[in-house]
Amino acid sequence: MTVWSVRIKIAGPGNGEVILDNMKVSNCLKKCRKEKQATLQDVGEATLTDATTIWRYENDRRTPTLEMALRLSAYYGKPVNELFSLRKEL
Repeated sequence: MTVWSVRIKIAGPGNGEVILDNMKVSNCLKKCRKEKQATLQDVGEATLTDATTIWRYENDRRTPTLEMALRLSAYYGKPVNELFSLRKEL
């Protein structure tokens, strides 16, 4: 399994910095697909990709580009930040 390590600096209150280190992108794509009663093929066709790529996104084997995240957001009718989140890698 691929683990993406992200280091982000965010301006915090009082000109301080908040550093998010060792964060992993996670998603709820499989849950959303099941709720919509769609197949991998359905999602792939609607987002102009293939079922294998969707499977890889759902199983954290690959992280979608911003463009693909926006396509998935439009397909599921949910904001990108509801589909994807950062979580601390243990």
